[in-house]
Amino acid sequence: PATSLLQATISTASSSAFFRVSGPPPVYAGSTACAECHQGTVNTVIHTAHVGAYTNAQFVELGGQTNGACLVCHTVGYGVPTGFTNNPVRPQLAGVQCENCHGPAANHASNPDDPTAVPRIEIAGTMCGGCHNSSVPAEVAALHPPYYEWWSASPHQSVTPEVKADFLGPQGPANYIPTCGKCHSGTVREAQLEGYPVLPNGLEASAVGVACATCHDPHQPVVMTN
Repeated sequence: PATSLLQATISTASSSAFFRVSGPPPVYAGSTACAECHQGTVNTVIHTAHVGAYTNAQFVELGGQTNGACLVCHTVGYGVPTGFTNNPVRPQLAGVQCENCHGPAANHASNPDDPTAVPRIEIAGTMCGGCHNSSVPAEVAALHPPYYEWWSASPHQSVTPEVKADFLGPQGPANYIPTCGKCHSGTVREAQLEGYPVLPNGLEASAVGVACATCHDPHQPVVMTN
């Protein structure tokens, strides 16, 4: 069904009041729904290792298909009411798909013109780090290099203070962001690669360092080595 903007009016009880907004759980659709409009992107993603995250022989042999600790990263929305439960029930949500990174997209697929339902685009390293880290069962630790921990300990993870000061200074928009930004800022590099007509401002350019997706396009086949 078509979605619409939902509004809630909260009366002010006190300056320290707490409130909770409840609603239906997010709904996952599976990449087939995305392909109706984003076929070009899906055509490249199907050649990545993400697609076989649930079905590759090693994962099956090690019992990953029945291990909840593994399914959280190897399927779409495991643990959420509308997410993956098991293959016979929701096979369309097996493997790593669009919604693992962009969030539940059923509302967007049913009403693409609704601006409140547009999936997010996130390039911060924490997005990739949610799965590409060392917090895995001990028996498969050797198969999961601590990519997030390595990145977090590197200079890449944030914009250096000196460059951040240049971005935020009066010459930032005209000089430093277009030049230094292509190597020191994940948001600037992404904007340049995508051909955006306007580059990020100083605050935006300073917010994200060289993140995983700055170099490793998750939509393209890539070979990661130890």
